[in-house]
Amino acid sequence: MEIERRYAVFQGTNIQCRSRRNPPSGVHYMCSSLDDALDLVFKEPLASKIERVFVIGGAAVYKDAMDHKSCRKLYTTEIDYEYGCDVFYPEFDRNIYKPIRDEKVSSEVREEDGVSYKFCVYERI
Repeated sequence: MEIERRYAVFQGTNIQCRSRRNPPSGVHYMCSSLDDALDLVFKEPLASKIERVFVIGGAAVYKDAMDHKSCRKLYTTEIDYEYGCDVFYPEFDRNIYKPIRDEKVSSEVREEDGVSYKFCVYERI
């Protein structure tokens, strides 16, 4: 998932949305919600330094990000295998997000350890 911003990428900034009081090692900012994290990156001093925001799980923050008006793209891995999991990447409205081709993302089907998968990019219309 990608939330677009302008200007150059500010590499190495790790912002976590958690209820923990003490940030884990390597975390630069702690926020209590996705909205708080986005408020942080959309305002200076970060706004002029961050081009894209990638949300890296879990299921609840993925869903919040997909529903957020600032979310422009979804970068997903679609796996052709049934896993016995209790939490999955949330379903998204395919009337809102349409598949696109991205020259930086190969859409060919790959296989690893007998499991087929492919990378997909969806854009909000």
